[in-house]
Amino acid sequence: MKNLLFSSLVIITTTSQVLTTMKFILDEKIEICSEEHFVDISKFEFIMVNDTTTVGNGLTKSLKEIKSPWKLQFYGEIHDRGTWIKKFGRKFDDFCKHILNPTEFWYKPFNEKMKGKGCPYNEGMVTEINNEIVYFDVSFMPFTFEGRWRFTIEGELGCYRVYFDFVDI
Repeated sequence: MKNLLFSSLVIITTTSQVLTTMKFILDEKIEICSEEHFVDISKFEFIMVNDTTTVGNGLTKSLKEIKSPWKLQFYGEIHDRGTWIKKFGRKFDDFCKHILNPTEFWYKPFNEKMKGKGCPYNEGMVTEINNEIVYFDVSFMPFTFEGRWRFTIEGELGCYRVYFDFVDI
């Protein structure tokens, strides 16, 4: 009886979490999705180097002072039958408190570029990004991630959005 229960759990767990090999394809354009925006990205771009590598390259310039409290949210949506459906997201009453948290996924790239400096960020601050690889490990993703996605960062200072695909290979 114990073996039957264990075997059933293994089969259910295995079949409910089928993994596949996926590829991440990021669109090269960044959409500004609000009239207000806090960063000039006109001299920044994503470049698809080859079938598997995308890099970020160029300059960004802060158009406003960014200081605490900085209300911000980000979320990911999948396109399904003509509708964008929110699948994940986070909301912050003060993102400044989380920028230099080493357990967050943005910590390493943000900390390297900002050299450990948290808020405030002065208006006019320029950040140079030189062929930084956009890395997103999708080698083994649940098959439910396949499709057209968009990722949005929005807050009281503006809104930016990127589009990408997870493709089964």
